[in-house]
Amino acid sequence: MWDFGILPNFNNNNSLNGSIPASLGNLNNPSSLSLYKNQLSGSIPAAIGKLVNLVEAYLDTNQLTGHIPPEIGNLIKAKVFNAFLNELSGPIPVEIGKMKSLQSLSFYNNSLSGPIPKTIGDLTELQLLHLYYNQLSGSIPSKLGNLKNLTDVQLSSNQLTGSIPASLGNLRNLQTLFLRDNKLSGSIPPALAYLDNLVVLEMDENQFLGHLPENPCQGGKLENFTVNSNKLSGPIPRSLSKCSSFKRVRFDNNSFTGNLSEAFGIYPELQFIN
Repeated sequence: MWDFGILPNFNNNNSLNGSIPASLGNLNNPSSLSLYKNQLSGSIPAAIGKLVNLVEAYLDTNQLTGHIPPEIGNLIKAKVFNAFLNELSGPIPVEIGKMKSLQSLSFYNNSLSGPIPKTIGDLTELQLLHLYYNQLSGSIPSKLGNLKNLTDVQLSSNQLTGSIPASLGNLRNLQTLFLRDNKLSGSIPPALAYLDNLVVLEMDENQFLGHLPENPCQGGKLENFTVNSNKLSGPIPRSLSKCSSFKRVRFDNNSFTGNLSEAFGIYPELQFIN
């Protein structure tokens, strides 16, 4: 067992193993905790909540198990909290909404379950939200539309249900939105066309119904647009011919009607599958 009281300075790639001891909480006001890319197991200790001056926490790429402790809500100065590529389970604690300074939150590649807490919508400084490859369920909180600084949202490969909140159309700085491989349904909200900085929009492998929205790339930056393997129908909008930024689109495994070449015009470099 290693002891934070004796070895106050840890870093990544030290081949550390065993569990993170509760003596973590005895550290003298560290601003950064870097334990990524080791072989740590066991749970994240509740004592992490005592590190109230922590600005960065890197716990990713280990073998950590158990639940995320609600005490992380005490880390009100933290700007980065990474715990991806572990074996964490259980819910994302609602106390995460107290971490008002968070700019980057990354829990992907775990076994987290339960809903995405609505309190994430209180993290108004958040720019990056990576929750993909988990077992999260329930709907996408409409309060995500309050996070005007978001640039990167990745919620793919979960068990999310319900419709896409129209409030996501408020995220005018958003560049990437990954929703693929869930159980989302309803129509694709026209408000997504307001995301004029969007570069990647992936919504494939869901249960979306209805027509494609008109002109989803009015910002002129959308390159990847995938809606394959849904239940979409109707004609492919002719407004897509104005999307000169397209590089990759997928419409296959739907019930669209009409002629792709007429809808898209001539795109000598466009790769699409239908």
